Amino acid sequence: MTDNKNIQERFENFISSLSIPRHIRSDIQKAVLKLVENLKKVVNTTIFPIQKTRSKIRNAIVLRGHQFGGSYDRGTYIRKASDIDIYIIYEEQPAMERLKKAMNAKNKGSAQEYRGEILFKTLRHQLKKIRLSIRRNLVVKNPPYRHAIKTKMRYANKNIKLDLVPAIDLHEDGNLLIPNTIKNIVKVNPTKEENALKKFNNRTKGKGTKMIRLVKAWNNHWQGKIVSYILERLVMQVFKNRQIGNWDKALRTFFNESIRLINERATMPDKVYSHKSILDDYNESYLLEILEQLKKAKINADKSEWVKIFGTGRI
Repeated sequence: MTDNKNIQERFENFISSLSIPRHIRSDIQKAVLKLVENLKKVVNTTIFPIQKTRSKIRNAIVLRGHQFGGSYDRGTYIRKASDIDIYIIYEEQPAMERLKKAMNAKNKGSAQEYRGEILFKTLRHQLKKIRLSIRRNLVVKNPPYRHAIKTKMRYANKNIKLDLVPAIDLHEDGNLLIPNTIKNIVKVNPTKEENALKKFNNRTKGKGTKMIRLVKAWNNHWQGKIVSYILERLVMQVFKNRQIGNWDKALRTFFNESIRLINERATMPDKVYSHKSILDDYNESYLLEILEQLKKAKINADKSEWVKIFGTGRI
């Protein structure tokens, strides 16, 4: 009984160590606010690639503000993990409506009024402008981009890595339009996933978020091969109708059931994106790679070899 109590306490202490300290969270929020305030000072120019040229139109879309997204927003972010997602939110202006009409007329009613390229170039144009005034404190990665522009900002003697996602506010219950490569856009709703996680956390008496952090710590030790969002959805699916009890038993359950779900290519509805399942975006070779990592973890968990799983002797 004492040994079991000790192992649970060690797990709890390890999970607590994964959280971002309050003062660092405060610095991150201040850094992002400073970045957005600087972006707002730039005269907004929306850049439309038309026939291999760039047409610059002022105030077609205007920067309204920002919203934290991803695991940071949902409270499942862990220290030394991936970049922090920030939605840079724009609103359409009358100039955009006039441009849509012109584009629809030119393309006989089939205009793609937005492409990922438009949103990326608009935000990158603003980032380049503010970089001139704070150039030593801001590094912007060059294209190609998929969903976000990777940015590194120096603030309070810390390097803060951000994934800046340009987004159009659709004013439809939290729906946003964001890039999906330079050619496409996709509708997302970060609020739905946040609400789903809150319900999951309430049902598991606060252990849901902790379990996600624990699984992410394992993934990070193994070079972070599994996309963070897949891990979150796997945890929520595995414990959809189960309680999270002792941490060692919960981990064994997670690895066992995740292997089954991936093997069956189970449908796990994506709360943020409008896809049928979170697995739809990934090819067969990647899913097999996930399976291989899960199977290795299962073997180690069955033997209680936590050092091999997490790379630390703290458990």
